[in-house]
Formats: sequence, structure tokens, C-alpha cells
Amino acid sequence: MVLALEAELQNILYNLKYSKLDSAIKDIKVMTAKYQQLASDGNQNIAPTISKFIDEMEYLYMEAIKIKYEYYVKKEAEGVE
Repeated sequence: MVLALEAELQNILYNLKYSKLDSAIKDIKVMTAKYQQLASDGNQNIAPTISKFIDEMEYLYMEAIKIKYEYYVKKEAEGVE
């Protein structure tokens, strides 16, 4: 699951462009909701732990998106392609 989350984050980061912050944040929320559903459908003994992990990862992924977006904003301001 961790590898799948990471792969999806890398895909979102790869597709992030200057004007697509809201779309990337929405994609993160959709992605984590999908994995929350998988966790709740799976082993109920570990579901709370996995759910907590996914919540924490969502926050970190949002921060990664914001950092990458700030990079694009600064890059655009400098006029660098």
C-alpha cells in the first residue's frame, strides 16, 4: 500500500503545473479517500492503524504538493522555463 501511495503521489507531482494547485490537492484527497476505503474493507484488526497512517500521509503529501507549487511560482516569477 505504501508503494502504491508513493507511486500515485509521484504521478501527481509529475503532472503538477503552475496553475493546477487546486487540482493536485483534489487528486491527493481522492487518492487518500480511495486508500481509506481499501483499509476499511480489509483486515479490521489493523484498519485503525492504517487509517491513521493514511491521514498522516495525506498531510505530508499536501505539504509536498505545496512545496512543489511554490517552486513553480518562483520559477514563473523569474521567467525561467
